[in-house]
Amino acid sequence: NERRPGYPEDKKSFPSGHATGSFAFAAVVASQHDWYWGLLGYAFAGYVSVSRVNDDWHYLHDILAGATIGSAYGYGLSYYYQNKKPPKFWFNLLPTPDKGLGLALSSHW
Repeated sequence: NERRPGYPEDKKSFPSGHATGSFAFAAVVASQHDWYWGLLGYAFAGYVSVSRVNDDWHYLHDILAGATIGSAYGYGLSYYYQNKKPPKFWFNLLPTPDKGLGLALSSHW
């Protein structure tokens, strides 16, 4: 419920969805292709993230959290793709009816 720096009526500042998506893309590109494509992907993600701060849509900690979430997600997808099998147990974040998040432990048989 943190307010955006330039738009105080909007309470959806944390984390930055644009940073999350662009860093997830960059992580997949970096892990699946040559280093120069990964560098280009991360440069693109950095540009997107800095522009969100520059345009007063987010604070620095918003984009850092988004970059962390997106990179972890992208490398997780890449790991799954390369190994073709998920881990035995994993955790999921699930939305709850009261607009919160729940933590679920999952497994496959």
